[in-house]
Amino acid sequence: DGIEILKASMRSSPVTQVIIITAYASIQTAVEAMKEGARDYLTKPFSTEELLLILKRSIEYKEMEEENIYLRQQEAKLAVVAKILGNISHDVKNLLMPVLTGVKLLDTELMELFERIPDKGSSNLTQNRTMCNDILEMLRDSTKRFQERMKEIADVVKGVIAPPQFEPCQVAEVVDGAIKTLGLIVAEKKISLATEGLNNLPPIQGDKRRLFNAFYNLINNAIEEVPPGGSVIVRTNGVSSAGMLEISVTDNGRGMPSEVRDSLFSAGAISRKPGGTGLGTQIIKDAVDLHHGQIKVESKEGAGTTFLLSLPVQQPEENHS
Repeated sequence: DGIEILKASMRSSPVTQVIIITAYASIQTAVEAMKEGARDYLTKPFSTEELLLILKRSIEYKEMEEENIYLRQQEAKLAVVAKILGNISHDVKNLLMPVLTGVKLLDTELMELFERIPDKGSSNLTQNRTMCNDILEMLRDSTKRFQERMKEIADVVKGVIAPPQFEPCQVAEVVDGAIKTLGLIVAEKKISLATEGLNNLPPIQGDKRRLFNAFYNLINNAIEEVPPGGSVIVRTNGVSSAGMLEISVTDNGRGMPSEVRDSLFSAGAISRKPGGTGLGTQIIKDAVDLHHGQIKVESKEGAGTTFLLSLPVQQPEENHS
């Protein structure tokens, strides 16, 4: 009978939508059919409209059920990713502590060594001491920023996304911090990294941490593109009549093919770096969007690349709340 066919159907394919049609309707039969997995129940005689309504309802339920299954699968995957990220964040923060301690001990040891050198006034000694201090400062700053980024990951895992912290900031200082962090890479590649006109810019309302991440990624990407002896320059055209701060990051590297250039700030961004993910450009775009700014790129293979940023000097009122 119909109930036996229903049972067999559910054993064979539990996701099948089954509608029971019977001429011998009873509450007991309906309850039994629903218990065994029937989606709906229709008694004879019935109209075409009744049948179509039940079919429509069953299809809608099926679609909703499939969507719920998909969402549950995605939630399960996100839960696994969140757990892994949480563990990585925790471990990295712990691993950074010896680095900070080592930097502090190294600083003390170097100070003592320099004090023991008889000829303290020599130019070579002064240069070496300055270089050591600069490297130690870079390590301290980079480690601190690393810790902040790890905290961001931990916050995201916990469901917290830090709101932007808008405050008066000098773009020149932000760019200078990124350049100092990248100093050793620049020296190793023997390239020129310079700025033009940034010290003359007025302060803007910005989130310093996110602006640093944007400029760090822009400059670092440019460094990757230029050969030894090449150049990267961060310059400004000042403030436009619309109150937008205009800054460019230009390199004389290999340039980009059109398919790479056109996909830069999309979900399908293509990275040409070995092991690259394309996330750097997304971080840049997110920071610019957060500041209600704009970014575009001009590039041609063999002729270098220029990123053009426009950032408002003042943020809309709702950003100060």
